[in-house]
Amino acid sequence: EPGTKITNGDPWCEPCGPGTYSNTSNAAFCTVCGAGFISTSHASTKCMLCPSGTFNDDGLDPSIEPRKTEHDAMEDCQACSEYKPISTDDRQACTACEPGFEKKENGTRCTGCPPGRHADGVKVHQCKECSEGKF
Repeated sequence: EPGTKITNGDPWCEPCGPGTYSNTSNAAFCTVCGAGFISTSHASTKCMLCPSGTFNDDGLDPSIEPRKTEHDAMEDCQACSEYKPISTDDRQACTACEPGFEKKENGTRCTGCPPGRHADGVKVHQCKECSEGKF
């Protein structure tokens, strides 16, 4: 059944461990979650996306096998930095807000500064009042 793998031809199945999943019946092996995903429980049928404001880049390098120990706990989703505070939609990296944009309070998106305010996009991800005489 999904969430398990067949073990050495035995008639019973073994649950997939944290950091792995199986979405088919009679799976020969459990698959390690991909970059941006984790699985914190046994017998998972799918991996869950890291939360907004975090990322997991294990598995992005095709020459290195992803490690299940890098996908088996919430802590494996690393917090984005103050220089790149927004996680990409696939949660494989973090990015900075472009100049003229600021990070929203929940940290999931950048939005344009309102008229009369600006953001330089370098470390400062909050719109500030424009200098006198500037728009």
